[in-house]
Amino acid sequence: METRPPKLIEVIVGLLIPPARREDVLGDLRERQTSAGGYLADAMRVVPLVLFGQLRRTGDGLLIAMEAYTLFMVLRGSPWSTWLQLPQLALPILAALAALALRDVYAKPAQAVDHPSDPAGAFDVALGSSVAAASIAVAAACLPQAVLYVLNVGPSWLLPRPVLVRCVLGGFLMLIPVRIAWEMLFRYGGYRRITMQAIRRDTLTTDLYRRALERRRDTLRRTWLWYVAYLVPMSVLTVLPRSLGSHRALSTIFEAAVVLAAVVILRTLAGRLADMLQQEIDSIG
Repeated sequence: METRPPKLIEVIVGLLIPPARREDVLGDLRERQTSAGGYLADAMRVVPLVLFGQLRRTGDGLLIAMEAYTLFMVLRGSPWSTWLQLPQLALPILAALAALALRDVYAKPAQAVDHPSDPAGAFDVALGSSVAAASIAVAAACLPQAVLYVLNVGPSWLLPRPVLVRCVLGGFLMLIPVRIAWEMLFRYGGYRRITMQAIRRDTLTTDLYRRALERRRDTLRRTWLWYVAYLVPMSVLTVLPRSLGSHRALSTIFEAAVVLAAVVILRTLAGRLADMLQQEIDSIG
């Protein structure tokens, strides 16, 4: 006779397991269970491993970098006071990133939406997902501030109220387009709209089609030259005059690091698109 764990314990364990793995993990736990205590001990061992595995599958380093950069640019105040703000910025940004990661882990598997034939449907799904993610992120960013306020922690770890308001409004508004762009580019194959515009396979021979894709691929892989050629001189022109004749070397370095981070993120995004084009080229045969 098949034995089942107590219903309440199984429901609680099921809530802790990501939806994408819930059914099969609960089935395995049920098959191995011999007692309520043994089931609970087995779940305490298995659930963290499942969470970590799902986090590795759903997490994306480039998306995390884009979200962190967006939150940093929203939260930071005067460029010259950023060094002093780092303790204040670290907690809300880390809390928001953790919440976004957990949200992706526990998100229900989205229904398949064919982007080329149903772009409106893909955008609606991406918009709803992005609004939910941005809401969770700003709520999580405010949570450590509320805890620190209740604990009466010194102001060095607390964001000023105007900055906190900017976090809620600006973070919400800026994270939505980041998440939408990500969903549309990589989940629904929308990268083709950017990388393959004006390249129509039905109007070109196989050889010409391949050459056109290779040119786009090579162009994307050289995009770091565009960023460096534009951002670096502009940064020198805007940052250097303000730092001359002052003792703001660290702030100047920090400004340069912020620009460099933007270059790296954009370069990585272009590289990801170039790799997708390479897969398209390989599929031609």
